[in-house]
Amino acid sequence: MITRGFVRIEGPPAAGKTTLIERVLRGNRSILLAAARIDEAPVGKPSREIREEDSHITRFIEAGAFDASSFQIDYRGKESPEDFFWCSDLMSDYFHGLLIENPGPLDLHGNHTVFVLRPLEDGEEFFERDTIHVPRHVLKASLGAILSDLGEGSEHPDIAFNKAFDDLDEKGLDIGEHWRLRDPFAGLTRADTILINTNGNENYDSLERTVAEIKRMAEEPELARDIFMWRAGSRNFHINTGNLLARNQPDINKVINRIRSVLRQASDYEAEHP
Repeated sequence: MITRGFVRIEGPPAAGKTTLIERVLRGNRSILLAAARIDEAPVGKPSREIREEDSHITRFIEAGAFDASSFQIDYRGKESPEDFFWCSDLMSDYFHGLLIENPGPLDLHGNHTVFVLRPLEDGEEFFERDTIHVPRHVLKASLGAILSDLGEGSEHPDIAFNKAFDDLDEKGLDIGEHWRLRDPFAGLTRADTILINTNGNENYDSLERTVAEIKRMAEEPELARDIFMWRAGSRNFHINTGNLLARNQPDINKVINRIRSVLRQASDYEAEHP
């Protein structure tokens, strides 16, 4: 059985995800690394694996990837997206580690997740208030489970259930508001490393605000509870900043070395090269 390391690279569009993967691949001299790019398939189209004629594959291979594929995943179809991925041509090849760009909702439990983003622009925010909505079918299942535990009483549980359920709105129930991450930043909840890519735009006020907001997300009790569903201070991650297009960036090098170390330790490489 092949043991591989997996590193997820997430982030908003044009944040620098592909560039980070190229940097990891170009400096790699020890283990066999593959790379994959994941996109959602167009509506009505089945999942497919692209092995050539793709700009991302070209960039990965030219940077030194042992193998590479681009995937369009149908998350609405009958076939499991995870089964399609695991049975792909890429995953039948032999390599030590895989860098997965833009995995999205694909349920792949990586050994490390890096979230790449640009500094926040003026007026741009990580968080927004959102209504907590419980769908009708969830309420029905929960209410049924509760009422099924009722003992003998003045009213039969089925009658009580029908009365309670008939009073619910057809669409469900709004039970309050909470903080949530805006869609481009939802992957921050999974991040082990957060890389703020300045890309040469050295706006220090924007950079400082971005770092402060990330720290606030983990430290402020209400935000931490709503976003991570944990107590404040219980979520630990690395925050690194730098320009992915420039060399000799200490924080960028830290991220790259961290990724390589995770891939080596999580794969067969260490056993093959004691």
